[in-house]
Amino acid sequence: MKTTLFRTLAVLAALGSLGVFAQPSGADTSQLQTPKVGGEIPKTPWRIPANQMDTVVTAVPTVVDTYTPFLDVPGPLRTPNEEAVLPGPRIYGDSQAKAVKDQGGLDILAESLSTSWEGIGQTNLSPPDPDIAVGIDEVVLGVNARFQILDKAGRELFAANFGAWVGDPNGFYFDPKVIFDPWRARWIIMYHFSDLANNRSEMVLAVSQQTSAIGNYWIYRFNMNTGSGSTLAWADYYDLGYSAAVVTASGNQFRYSGGFSTAALRWWNPSEIYTGSTAFMVTRTVDGDTPRSSRHLFGGLTTFISSASGGGSALRYRSITDPLGAGTVSSSNISVAAYTVPPNSRQSNGARLDTIDCRMMPPFVTSYNSAPTLFSGLTTGVGGEARCRLYAINLNTLSPILDTDFFATGTDYSFPTPAVNYQNTCVWVFTRVGPSETPAIRYVNWDNGTFSNSSSLLRQSPTNYGTVNGTVYRWGDYFGGDLDWGDYNNQGGTTGRQKLWFYGQYAASTANWATFVGATRSVGTTTGVVNFAGNAYNLSGFVGGPFTPGSANYTVDNSGQVGVLYDFTTPNWLTPSRTGGTLYAGQSNSITVAPNATANSLPYGIYTGNITARNAFTGGTASRTATLTISARLQPTAFTVRLGRVDSGNLNSLRVLDNNSLRMCRFIVPNATTPPVNVEVDTTAPATTASAMSFIIHSRMVNSGSFSQDIQLFDWTLSDWSTTARRVDAITTTFVTRTLNVPTPINRFIRSSDRLVRARWRIAITGPVSVPAWCNDTDFVGWEVTP
Repeated sequence: MKTTLFRTLAVLAALGSLGVFAQPSGADTSQLQTPKVGGEIPKTPWRIPANQMDTVVTAVPTVVDTYTPFLDVPGPLRTPNEEAVLPGPRIYGDSQAKAVKDQGGLDILAESLSTSWEGIGQTNLSPPDPDIAVGIDEVVLGVNARFQILDKAGRELFAANFGAWVGDPNGFYFDPKVIFDPWRARWIIMYHFSDLANNRSEMVLAVSQQTSAIGNYWIYRFNMNTGSGSTLAWADYYDLGYSAAVVTASGNQFRYSGGFSTAALRWWNPSEIYTGSTAFMVTRTVDGDTPRSSRHLFGGLTTFISSASGGGSALRYRSITDPLGAGTVSSSNISVAAYTVPPNSRQSNGARLDTIDCRMMPPFVTSYNSAPTLFSGLTTGVGGEARCRLYAINLNTLSPILDTDFFATGTDYSFPTPAVNYQNTCVWVFTRVGPSETPAIRYVNWDNGTFSNSSSLLRQSPTNYGTVNGTVYRWGDYFGGDLDWGDYNNQGGTTGRQKLWFYGQYAASTANWATFVGATRSVGTTTGVVNFAGNAYNLSGFVGGPFTPGSANYTVDNSGQVGVLYDFTTPNWLTPSRTGGTLYAGQSNSITVAPNATANSLPYGIYTGNITARNAFTGGTASRTATLTISARLQPTAFTVRLGRVDSGNLNSLRVLDNNSLRMCRFIVPNATTPPVNVEVDTTAPATTASAMSFIIHSRMVNSGSFSQDIQLFDWTLSDWSTTARRVDAITTTFVTRTLNVPTPINRFIRSSDRLVRARWRIAITGPVSVPAWCNDTDFVGWEVTP
């Protein structure tokens, strides 16, 4: 139960003790199965096809039809089945816990982060109790009152207050739990709901209808009351788990009249909750307290684990046989080194952080040396310090492989929450704080029986949490961890490499908590590495396009051993065939880049930008230059006849090549050396400078004979017609297009004051002509200018 910033709900804590239960026969390794992500409900292939991985999801999570019969209806309780308590003494372990001292960076550090980012910030509830689930493409975070869906680079896709999202903005929702169920490839976001004044206690499950966290959800509300009359009890601090057979939850029940009542195991049939059917919740009340629901990476088992409130020398292990049938619960005690209630964590200002009790953190079941193995942890007290007690329990022998304290003298450690993979690697994330150290989120990894020895920092608080000397501040109940199921699904299942994700809290200020997310690769593997192949893209054309070359090809690949998210960006005048995605080990994406409508709308000029592949985890980039050169075609804006006579046509006749010519005919002049046809045309350049310019004329003689055509540009620096920007050609009765390529420097042919460009052509007689009254046709003149 949580406290609001404005009021407190009393937490009723009168906790029972462990008893002795029937011993199970042990787990059978022949039953071990591995998840086939997406393989059960609905029936889809084990591996998600690559084309689905690249789909851009635009939908947001939606509460689907809260008025259909199977929604918003409390699931009925089946008859509670108390476990039979067998007579006999308590079983306690008498071994001493081994201890690994945190070397503070002086020895082997935990694996470096693949990525990290800021999580959900302060809500109106305290503490946050952060939990994390990781799917194929998304990460879901939950804290008290709020949840968030992000991509694996930490970019928010959706966020909401859970109560408001399910249509109850004023309801009291707390203790979030989130899972990605790999056996069915579905998400569950679970919040407790309490209205103690009206004896209401519910568990609200938002169950995704698709593999993506973005989309539609079934919303279920289950009645969580147990007992009746004076024993009527409400639910608190439930965990959420999964196995190959069922979805599970487990936690504590407190009487409305006050005091601890019982603990309870609950589970649901996946074929009901994942299809929107009427769903029934199975309930088994048990003695003891705070059972944790395991998240099973291997199948064949459905299990729970708990520690003794107030300390002890045993852990309580429970397993369910035939959960969708008789639902028989077996129970055993596992002997471990003694653990005790931890002291509250110390801060430099004297304010303390509540370590709650020696409760087990959310467990995972995977395989270690071919045996089903449960990983978890708790907080224990040793010599006035709080320490992390870390466990790996062989479920065949029901004995600890690992039963170790992780600590450093003079500091306090709490809430060690595991994340495990299929390579015998476990990462525990926890809080470390001390008189000379503000609260920090740190993590340590254990790989094939070897500790990293030195924890690594995820996030250090900039300040202590709380300000009053001696005051105990509620810090939290658990952190979160998960396996990267995208890595699992795309890198060979159990034989591939998977990142491990974890989520914890730190102090943003003395009065505000904050949260932080991190991911690390498997021990001994290389992180995802984005490589980028391809050349610079230089394209050119005229205003309005098209541009050549019309496309460029690039390749991005991942030479690392775990998946990596990448972004592919271009200038806005280019469009890539892919804007990014996830690359798993050895995968590559081919990307084609081409000019788009924005390029076609750009004016004359040179445009540059970068084509960039970015590792969205590390922020590292690799780029290639893109250069778009847009030239202009200029039409004449005026023409002047210096000599000759306009026989037909006008300015428009010169602007388009359309067989509508400007016809200029001979005008008799006394000076025979002056060309009898002389026409000047003007236009305005798009800029005062250019790298290249050409003048183009399409013309012919109407009459046969010997003629030459003299083309020139006006040189504004000389205030005269240029002798270098000049071309003289023989001209006949056949239309011919001729181009005058203007020599550099180009800007002397563009008037600086108004960007005026002037050209002329002259027709001269060079020999006999057929008739004295001859004419010349010009169908088109224009300029091409390159910036």
